[in-house]
Amino acid sequence: MKYIRTKEGNIYERLFIDGCLNRGISVIIDGIILPFGEEVIDESDSIEELCDEFVIKGTRGLYLGIPLQECELRNIPITQIYGAIWTDKGLIYVAKMNEKGELELLW
Repeated sequence: MKYIRTKEGNIYERLFIDGCLNRGISVIIDGIILPFGEEVIDESDSIEELCDEFVIKGTRGLYLGIPLQECELRNIPITQIYGAIWTDKGLIYVAKMNEKGELELLW
């Protein structure tokens, strides 16, 4: 599956229209027209590649920028993992790890 990231800090599943992505006034994603001015800045085959940070929720708090291997070395029990993007409003969560260990979009 393909994904796009917008300048406004959103990640959407990518929809092909006539074999190409419409980068004009609007982008149609799953039948939804993005708001005027929302600009596609990146695209990827995975959500992970479009995230800026991963926030790890453990039983002792939140961890930002710590690799999973480090959590295992420190014996930090992980309860949830979120993918996040830095925006002008701060860090926003865009994805959450599901039971299969895959990131899925929050909206």
